[in-house]
Amino acid sequence: MSELLTVGNPVFVKDRAEFAHVERYQLQTQQCVQLQQPRTQHSESQEYWVFGYGSLIWKPPIAWEKRVPGYIKGYVRRFWQASTLFNIRVQTLYSYSDQTINTTISIFDYFPTVRFHQQHSVDHRGTRENPGRVVTLVSHSEWKLLNDYHEHSEDDVTWGVAYKIPSHCAKEVKDYLDRRESGYTIKLLDVYQKGKTQPVIKQAVCYIATTRNSDYCGPAPIEKITHQIFHSRGASGPNIEYALNLAKSLKTIAPDAFDHHLYDLERQLLELGASHSKSSSNQLLTYFKNSSHPSLAHRGDAGYSKKTFLLIVTMARRYDARTTIFSPEGRLYQVEYAMEAISHAGTALGILATDGIVIAAEKKVTSKLLEQSVTSEKIYLLNSNVICGVAGITSDANILINVARKYAQQYLYSFDDDIPVEQLVQRLCDLKQGYTQYGGLRPFGVSFIYAGYDNYFGFQLYRSDPSGNYGGWKAACIGANNAGAQSLLKQDYKDDITLKEAKELAAKVLSKTMDSTTLNSEKLEFATIQLNDEGKVVYNLYKPDEIDALLKELNLGGNSTEEEAS
Repeated sequence: MSELLTVGNPVFVKDRAEFAHVERYQLQTQQCVQLQQPRTQHSESQEYWVFGYGSLIWKPPIAWEKRVPGYIKGYVRRFWQASTLFNIRVQTLYSYSDQTINTTISIFDYFPTVRFHQQHSVDHRGTRENPGRVVTLVSHSEWKLLNDYHEHSEDDVTWGVAYKIPSHCAKEVKDYLDRRESGYTIKLLDVYQKGKTQPVIKQAVCYIATTRNSDYCGPAPIEKITHQIFHSRGASGPNIEYALNLAKSLKTIAPDAFDHHLYDLERQLLELGASHSKSSSNQLLTYFKNSSHPSLAHRGDAGYSKKTFLLIVTMARRYDARTTIFSPEGRLYQVEYAMEAISHAGTALGILATDGIVIAAEKKVTSKLLEQSVTSEKIYLLNSNVICGVAGITSDANILINVARKYAQQYLYSFDDDIPVEQLVQRLCDLKQGYTQYGGLRPFGVSFIYAGYDNYFGFQLYRSDPSGNYGGWKAACIGANNAGAQSLLKQDYKDDITLKEAKELAAKVLSKTMDSTTLNSEKLEFATIQLNDEGKVVYNLYKPDEIDALLKELNLGGNSTEEEAS
């Protein structure tokens, strides 16, 4: 594994087109080389944890096994790092202790023999001419010596998300993160959770841009930072998207925490965006319309989606006032707002098996003082042959569930048979679509997963959204972190999966996507439908002790009364 070599004073590249030119060269041949710690402290074949406090919160690594919200101590998060098109690197061959070391180092370090080469940043929000700003961490001891507008107590913490990287893809993820976080230094930090005095994760990898970095900006008035972020953009998108996504994601994982610097910046960016000229808003719209950067493909739902960001920067244009008004880009903003409400709800997923269907859902525990419901809060029986899982506004779901039950009873009364699954789904989606077409109405802020059986097509699984769209699925997920859950389902699902295997897969996926380190019956609901020996559909809503037994069998259970996930 290569070592990070540093020596001497900073040097800078004068001309990007000619990387071999060094403006300052003050190294003497006898100068001592300081050999610092290796860039990584773990084997490339071992699993490890990486802690994200910036874009990693809402745009996770390319592969991960578990996601745990938490915080680190002793650091301050600030928008003091420039984000540009290139991060210049230097490759050197240096003889040390009779060994030749071939390594790549930052531009602020230099050696007797150097070869400059250009390295494209994987994730950048500006250019050299118009750099954006992204976050870095500053140690509290160093921060106290700086002139910062925002306050920070020594007891304050920095919230983020830790990802567990499995061993089979550890090297691939490390290479990706090293490119994405090019120019940042690796620190190994402990991660804590609310209500716990001991770290839940020790020695997590964290990328930090030090003050020696050539792109380090340092403190500035908040108005200047706001203006710089609002007017900067790079190949990964406008800089404002980065800042707003970070603010929104932090409110999701740690609603009780308050980051003065970030939230003040968010407020000023939104005010500036609402009052900005139409022409500049159109420039952002045009950029997003033509953007096809691959980093958009694995963005998590915790952050603002590309659609939602468009809504923010065009708020002053008032095309979102009614569901019956299309924007110039052909969008119905109220429908997209309804879809955004679903991303904050507890996760629900369904898996189609050869001998049945399982629906599993996450219950959001908002307070220990709230009495637990004796009935299901996320899974409902629509008819003797159809059940559903919901994510979104519960009161909206109750209205649609009652309508669906009425449709099913009318069909049973008229034809003396259970309603076909797709027919029930279609009728309900027709109603939902109607609420997007008429003035004075608003869309239903809820998504459904339907699981059912009929004599025409056997077991069927459908998913619908507030627009009235629906489709058949083999495995589907709705609610918070649905992108990560859908990715895991895609990896592990197989066409000949049995109901027992489907239940195990559902529990495994929820354990990795829920914002909690432990699972039990207080946080989960399980239900299945299958055929009995007589060919009748049997609906089984799992009792709490049955859920705990399933989790214990899979080694996923735990006593969560001690731990409240943020």
